[in-house]
Amino acid sequence: MLKTVSSMGGGGSSGITVNTTAITGGTSGRVLYDNAGTVGEKDVTGTGSVVLDTSPTLSFATFTDGADFNGNINVSNITIGVGDGENTTLIGRDAMANPPGDVVIGTSAAALNNGGPEGEGNNVVIGYRAFDGDGNFYETVAIGANIASIGGQGPAQSVYIGNNIIGGSLAVNQIIIGEGAAGGGDNSVVLGNLNITRTTLRGVINTTTYTVATLPAGQAGSRAFITDCTVGTALFGSAPTGGSNVKVPVYHDGSVWRVG
Repeated sequence: MLKTVSSMGGGGSSGITVNTTAITGGTSGRVLYDNAGTVGEKDVTGTGSVVLDTSPTLSFATFTDGADFNGNINVSNITIGVGDGENTTLIGRDAMANPPGDVVIGTSAAALNNGGPEGEGNNVVIGYRAFDGDGNFYETVAIGANIASIGGQGPAQSVYIGNNIIGGSLAVNQIIIGEGAAGGGDNSVVLGNLNITRTTLRGVINTTTYTVATLPAGQAGSRAFITDCTVGTALFGSAPTGGSNVKVPVYHDGSVWRVG
């Protein structure tokens, strides 16, 4: 048992005090002991380590909920909170998760699945009120504050990066990047919000090629590239006809695709 010791005088030969019991004599090369209340000291010979015969009792600090404290807490691993789903990790006040495999970090951040494919999860949600209250989404990464989906239904297999993003309800494979950006629906990528006036892409831009028959539905301003235009319709502004091998870019005028 460890004891508090203090010197009885200015030199080693004047003795020491263990708690309130005085022990005379020098202390150089000697070990103090407490044997059932009997204290004393013994000469030390040989080499080795001195250990306690019983493990000490460790006391840990406790923190009151809501109380402030200063300083650093150094840890190797930390888990704060477990959601309803299997293998979920929560960090943050009111963070929520119930699909399996979710990681949710942030105040009021949520990863909920109230009606999606059974057993789906594996979402990563980081940010204040990211998907707060939204449900039915899985295999999605969302990083940013105040991310939400139209109608309160989350996306599937999507990526959202940015604050104040609005995604399409139950959208699949939707990628949205940018402050205040709004999603474009299933299988879409949106870069930036409506205030963006210039986008710079470095290097060669490779796009998917189509035949006239496989051109997807477009809207005014959409652009694509076809590989089977006929010579007679490969004129600027003409509606292309497929069946040949002329390769030309096309644009959508809001009604039909045209060469140009």
